[in-house]
Amino acid sequence: MKKMLLLTSLLLSQVSFAAISESKLELRHQALIEKAINANCGSFRELTEVNTSEVVIQIDQGIRDIKYTTILTGLQRLDQNIFDRYEIVVESDYADMYDHSAQDWGAYNVTKVSCRME
Repeated sequence: MKKMLLLTSLLLSQVSFAAISESKLELRHQALIEKAINANCGSFRELTEVNTSEVVIQIDQGIRDIKYTTILTGLQRLDQNIFDRYEIVVESDYADMYDHSAQDWGAYNVTKVSCRME
């Protein structure tokens, strides 16, 4: 029983560390993007970051916010083992403030998700 519990917890921990491949974004930001994609477009496999552009907004006294536009590709199951490739565009923000839910500095927010079949 202990071995089964250990194996299950190890498997779940590996799933929780899954991230967008080839991404330079922070892990909290990646997780939020994946959650928003699942909520708006459904489940994808092999999410890969193609490009991320950022616009820095200087607020005052060193405080800065960032607007991100991230382009990803991913595969979505159409039927049985047939997969369609999608281009996913995610717009997100970074606010230079304390994030109480993550208990870390910097709050991320996804504002828009669009998915288009290639």
